[in-house]
Amino acid sequence: MFKRWSQAVMVAGVLLLPVAYGQEKKVKDQAEFDLIQLVQKEPDAKKRVDLIQQWKDKYPTSDFKSERLQAMIATQQAAGNAAGMRDAAYELIKEDPKSIAGYASAVALTVSMGDKSPEALANSEKAAQGALEMLPTFTKPANVTDPQWDAYKKDVQLNAMKALGFIKMSRNDYTGAEEAYLNILKIMPNLADVSLNAATAVLRQKNDARQAVALFHYARAASFTGPGALPEASRNQAMSFFKKNYVILRDNETKIDEFIAKTKDSAIPPADLKIESVAEELNRELEKLKETNPQLALWIQVKKELVGANGDAYFKESVLGTGLPKLKGKVISHTPALRPTKVVLALENDKDGEMTLVFAPGLPGKADPGTEIEFEGGIPKAFTKDPFNLTVAVDAGSVTGWPVAVPAAKPAVPVRPRVPVPAPKKK
Repeated sequence: MFKRWSQAVMVAGVLLLPVAYGQEKKVKDQAEFDLIQLVQKEPDAKKRVDLIQQWKDKYPTSDFKSERLQAMIATQQAAGNAAGMRDAAYELIKEDPKSIAGYASAVALTVSMGDKSPEALANSEKAAQGALEMLPTFTKPANVTDPQWDAYKKDVQLNAMKALGFIKMSRNDYTGAEEAYLNILKIMPNLADVSLNAATAVLRQKNDARQAVALFHYARAASFTGPGALPEASRNQAMSFFKKNYVILRDNETKIDEFIAKTKDSAIPPADLKIESVAEELNRELEKLKETNPQLALWIQVKKELVGANGDAYFKESVLGTGLPKLKGKVISHTPALRPTKVVLALENDKDGEMTLVFAPGLPGKADPGTEIEFEGGIPKAFTKDPFNLTVAVDAGSVTGWPVAVPAAKPAVPVRPRVPVPAPKKK
């Protein structure tokens, strides 16, 4: 009878995963057998805990200590006693370090219990590290399929890695926590909750230079769908936080879709990730433009000052009555239809009239919209900020590109120095 039960306990007596042993185990006597029967038949979890404790007190050296501890873990779980479950898991790790069940419960409880006491964190760290070290050595039970075993081990691995992240965060080691969460994402990228944890770890480092990295993780967590995605409410909350802080860094929402698209390709942020502010982007593009189109670069600098907070003062002090350098633009419109005395030009693009050229006498003939002309030595006369327009008196003879031949320019009239280029502001 004892032999028959000892074989059965290998299949049914373990309430987590069954464990294979190299030799047969036996109960000490009929009284132990009867006590085990009571444990198995008791439907009330709390009463079953008491029975398992009696079994332990009366038979501390039972051959079935490992199974008894596994039964205690499962029974404490059923009774809703996380602390009792954790204690049994730590005891099982000590008693039977080759049993995956103790590690599985200990690492799962680390995050769910949220115990940040030094003792709890130390024990959790030991269990998590032990689980990861021992994972390749655990033996698959005979009655468990390979896919089931692989899935179970993957869960244990994930919970152990999450536990290490939680431990680092609890100790305020935010750099270590970020590394722990990135280690998870490298092997299990479709876990939005881990991306969210990584974002929190980066933000708590309080490094302004790495805010884009934190927002990458937020965007990933907010936009990822499918298995591993956050609940809809959590996704919406993460997206709201991401957009709010993206606008702070960028100054507006431009290119936000491009940034989110980067998170679709990988859960790991690119090494050169950055969110350029609009001003930074304009300055970078302006430096390139100085090499390829210095005329336009100069105009953009002047216009930037004119539309700024001190634009009116800048116009009066530095632009009004000065001689403009050679500039090029496209015709938007002109008046009158023939021999125009006013021509509206777009300099920075093909559609926004930024400058009105005034001629006396007018230009010969007419020009179609989009015609590109160039002029030199224009004298600014007036300026409006909204809508933006700079009125410039121009000698018709300085114009090139007009469809009808223009008479040669008159001798230049002395003017004030050309518009000074504003020096780049130090950040």
